[in-house]
Amino acid sequence: MKVTDDLKYFTCSRLPILMGAAHPKALSKNELLQEFIDKKNGTWVEPEQNNYSKYTDYFEQAIQKIVKDDFPTLKFKKGANEKPYLAVNSPLGASIDDWAVAKDPIHVTDPLGQTFTMEGDILIEYKTTSVVEDKLPLYKGPIQVQGQMICSLTSKAIVVVFNIRTWEVQYWPIFEHKELQAAIQEAVRKFWNKREKEEYYDPEKPNDYNLIYPNPIEKIKDLSGNNFIGDAINAWHEGNQLIKSGKEKIEQSQDTIKQALGDYAFGQYNNFKISWPVRNYKAKPEKIVPAQAAYSKRQSTISIKEE
Repeated sequence: MKVTDDLKYFTCSRLPILMGAAHPKALSKNELLQEFIDKKNGTWVEPEQNNYSKYTDYFEQAIQKIVKDDFPTLKFKKGANEKPYLAVNSPLGASIDDWAVAKDPIHVTDPLGQTFTMEGDILIEYKTTSVVEDKLPLYKGPIQVQGQMICSLTSKAIVVVFNIRTWEVQYWPIFEHKELQAAIQEAVRKFWNKREKEEYYDPEKPNDYNLIYPNPIEKIKDLSGNNFIGDAINAWHEGNQLIKSGKEKIEQSQDTIKQALGDYAFGQYNNFKISWPVRNYKAKPEKIVPAQAAYSKRQSTISIKEE
């Protein structure tokens, strides 16, 4: 349950982005920075909540019961997840899933077969996944709980991963890492300073350029002397041709398969399973779109035409 305030401090759950260890599909640092700038300026529009986030609390409650069964001597602090915890030396804030206390040592074995002895205050971070992994990715808890330790003045955590496909529960003990925690605090201070000054990082992804150069000068810039531009234009044309030919191949192959399937929703060709099902849509009430002020935004794509 998120109880932190993005207007006042940086949230630990976003730390993987800041530390260069985010999920490949996550926002870039600049996209995240733009979100915080928009929130500061009152122009942020909160996206519609997806189904997963709606039921996160229910998942966490279910996983907590499993943890209590596996470690019956653990005592959980009531209401520990209902308030934010703030760092002393940086604008960092943490929401935690659970805070347990082991008065007597507990022994936690991770999926790699290593057993760790833990005692005292232990933060618990719940994660739900459908991906089977041998290792715990840095974006799935390890960096987040280091930030939580900073904010809660604790030194131990367990990332509990529940796989909704295999029903497997993994326990990943995490201990404080002073050097990483110092790097986290420095990165957060730098991010917050950029938020205040509205200055961006060097571009990491193509969409970063749209944020860094939002207001184009309506004049022609001569790039003729730049050989890299010529190579880029050729690569752009080649890429577009590959996309076009790829789409044509997909459409032609689909026509052949659909004609062969006819009224059937599924097909089998040797080891290949083919599916052409029907998608059902639920009735939805009419939505009234609220008024929105006019605004301009730099496009994500460019166009190139040969004269």
